[in-house]
Amino acid sequence: MAQDPTLVAASDHWTQNTPAANRPHLGGYVRLPLAMLRRHDAPRWDWYAMYEGSHTPTRVARAEARLSEHEIDDLDLRGYQSLYVRGSDFQGRSALLLQSLEAILGDESIPPSDRFMILARSAAGELDRQFRPSDCGAYFELSQRIGALIANLVGRLRVTPSDIFTIRTESEGGSFGAHALYASAYAVTLADALGMADDNNRRQLAIGALLHDIGERRLPLENFTKSSLSEVERQMIYKHPQIGYEDLLGRDGIEFAQLMMVYQHHEWVDGHGYPVQILREEIHPWARVLAVVDEFDSLTCNRIPQASITLEDTIKHLSASSGSQLDKEAVRCWTSLFRRR
Repeated sequence: MAQDPTLVAASDHWTQNTPAANRPHLGGYVRLPLAMLRRHDAPRWDWYAMYEGSHTPTRVARAEARLSEHEIDDLDLRGYQSLYVRGSDFQGRSALLLQSLEAILGDESIPPSDRFMILARSAAGELDRQFRPSDCGAYFELSQRIGALIANLVGRLRVTPSDIFTIRTESEGGSFGAHALYASAYAVTLADALGMADDNNRRQLAIGALLHDIGERRLPLENFTKSSLSEVERQMIYKHPQIGYEDLLGRDGIEFAQLMMVYQHHEWVDGHGYPVQILREEIHPWARVLAVVDEFDSLTCNRIPQASITLEDTIKHLSASSGSQLDKEAVRCWTSLFRRR
């Protein structure tokens, strides 16, 4: 069979060019690890490479014509650790990726950070789709599955907070699903670093973090996209922990610690938080952990309109909030993980 001339041309192009060193974020594209090309259970997409000095990606593989192992090896040898898929193509077939997610994430030949990238890219959108005002059942069930995957993959610091942050800053923005997913991954890593998590409870903690803002689904969406809120709108947002707690209370499979993560993640250790202004000793340890990473993700990834700030400034903000809004030990541990980058 004659070789596809388009792919021959693409192959010639990557042998004459080097990959972009800084793995830039490309608007309209989703970055995925090169190892995905080796998976026969992965959806078929057109794949693109970003070359050093180029401002636009070049297609290196068509959906209907997979690259050979030799061609993939050649890309790998030349430093192409990641390729790109059009965002519209990815969204159109992300459901297919979810079907084979467990098998892909169990592939030990793919580095843990790359597997987390695959998980994050595929699961965030589905979490958004299930975040419906009418019923939290579908979101709750999906959280059980995604939480188990996060705990198994990220647990024991197999994926570092810095790795998660790098993946986080490339895409997804401040959507509900993306925030829940990354808060969950961050919470697992912080709990592990604090010695609070083990193989028995790590999954429950990950699920609780995925559920923490479930009460927001019943509030007006525009309240979360405004740069400033009226007092009435602010008081409405303050109700989301109570709403989420009430929606989950009595549901089969929910644990007390998870309910406290939902109910208490906006309580301050000095008693000035909400919804009931309790002090540190009354706040569940998992809620104190979640509060730190919730604030971190909200500030660094456009969760709060017009408030996204740099990593360095976020670390300074967390440190300044230590002992008043946030737990001192949790903040100290979290900031130390990033200062060791």
